Amino acid sequence: MIKKIIKKDIKNILNPIILLVFIVIIIVPSLYSLVNIVAFWDPYNNIDQLNVGIVNEDNGYIGKELVNSLEKTKDLNFVSTNYENGYKNLNRGSYYGLMIIPKNFTKSIESINTSNPYHGDIQFLTNGKTNMVANKIMTSGGIEIQKEINDKIVSTIAGITFGEGKNISDLSMPKINSYESEMNTINNYLSKSYTLSKLVYKDAKKVIIYVNKTNHSEKLLKTLTNDLNKLNNKINNFNNQRILFEDDVNYFNENYYPLLVKISKYNTLSVENYFNSPVIINNTDIHPLKSYGDGIAQFYIPLSLFIGNLIPLAMFSPRVKGLKVKPFQEYLGKLALFGLISVLQSTVLTIGLVIINVQYFNPFMLIISNIFIGLCFTIFIYSLVSSLGNSGKFITILMLVFQIGGSGGMYPIQLLPKFFQIIHFILPISYGVNIIRENVAAPLVDVLISNALILLIFPIFGVIFTLIIKPFLQKKINDVENILEKSELF
Repeated sequence: MIKKIIKKDIKNILNPIILLVFIVIIIVPSLYSLVNIVAFWDPYNNIDQLNVGIVNEDNGYIGKELVNSLEKTKDLNFVSTNYENGYKNLNRGSYYGLMIIPKNFTKSIESINTSNPYHGDIQFLTNGKTNMVANKIMTSGGIEIQKEINDKIVSTIAGITFGEGKNISDLSMPKINSYESEMNTINNYLSKSYTLSKLVYKDAKKVIIYVNKTNHSEKLLKTLTNDLNKLNNKINNFNNQRILFEDDVNYFNENYYPLLVKISKYNTLSVENYFNSPVIINNTDIHPLKSYGDGIAQFYIPLSLFIGNLIPLAMFSPRVKGLKVKPFQEYLGKLALFGLISVLQSTVLTIGLVIINVQYFNPFMLIISNIFIGLCFTIFIYSLVSSLGNSGKFITILMLVFQIGGSGGMYPIQLLPKFFQIIHFILPISYGVNIIRENVAAPLVDVLISNALILLIFPIFGVIFTLIIKPFLQKKINDVENILEKSELF
């Protein structure tokens, strides 16, 4: 009897009109996925088309330089304007952001040269009602602009702060050695001068002794003695200063000379770069995606397969008419039709993904994964509809609503409300998303198998549930569907 059901369905499909509907049912789910993937393939590559107004009210020169710099950037399309027109365009959606540079901007930046520096304020206006994603880009853009301006200012200040060190570092080793040699020469000269002074003092002392022996006047002797004492004091003072200078030279040679040698080897550009960014984070994506479209494909592929399995159940009846069959015969016989549709949908979808060049690790693994996911969805959805009728369709649609938000396909599940975090684990698309993700690059076999086994629970549950419940509910469901059909509303 199951074979008769399958043959009857195949015969009906060969009708030209039904065949056309059959083909449309196979293609439409693929179009849903492929069109959305292509539409969002690389939107961030075109953010230079987003208009951002700049109002420069600065009385100084820095605001003008900032405007010129921003107008040359390719990150966003910056347009100079006045406040009135800028706000009007922002409010009407022509501008996605409006930057206002205040009158005292240059003064605030130059306040670093005063004893009371203060930061410069730039107002960045956005319009949340224009577009959610654009508004997010504008907010991030404002942060990036702030970072860029701060980096330039810090770079300038670092250059000024390091200016003295830079002058020192311009000293070459020969110059440093020359300075050391000159100081040593001066020290030697002072030492010789001191020695010579002592000799002069001794000779002068001999003269006084000679004068004393020759009985010269006492007044002359006293004058010479006083002059000699003064000379001796000056020599002693000179010697003290010489000793201090010698100590300074020794201290310089022991402390500053090695430092100058070290500074002379500095790369001043490297030092300034260090002050600009003491820490650099090197980002590396271990499984990089070629485009944004490759990322959202991981969500749209299983989503389109789930929706694709809802469409034939809305178009084709899961009931057998014209034949007396048992509930399990009807269930298994009709399952072949919907299973065939699912396989064809998955195949067409995979071909489309290859054509638009979606990133995948292996095409064979991709088509097997898509067929597996599609069949799991088909058996589960068909089982609910076959056993519960329109109530099964309602449950499936309700699941679809929650799966769009709770599957974790677009946003990490940890970022979603607690309710979606709880139901995430009982939604079949969640595991379909994980399987497709493992198809992107270097799949983890254990992750792939574990998600496949969990996803397999849904069709197994559907089969067992249907084989148990369907015999008891079959007559009631048929009666309800007959009533709905006679109402000419369904």
